Amino acid sequence: MPLVLDESIVNHDEVIRAKYEANAVSVNLKFGKLGGLTNLVKARDLLQELNLAVSVEDMWRGDIITAATSHIAASTGQNRL
Repeated sequence: MPLVLDESIVNHDEVIRAKYEANAVSVNLKFGKLGGLTNLVKARDLLQELNLAVSVEDMWRGDIITAATSHIAASTGQNRL
């Protein structure tokens, strides 16, 4: 069964562990868990380099976070989103 990690990625080391220890195929990234936009984009880029699928979300759902989520999704490779 494909493994998708959610709520467990809080830094870039966890991204590496998701790939090589958990054998995940996808990771749900959350702004609040990674500490903001810059860290989330870095984690997203790393996931793409590792050929993992990416989902970007956050639970607060305000206008600013919705715009940021949409922008990151639009700048993620089609084969990785």
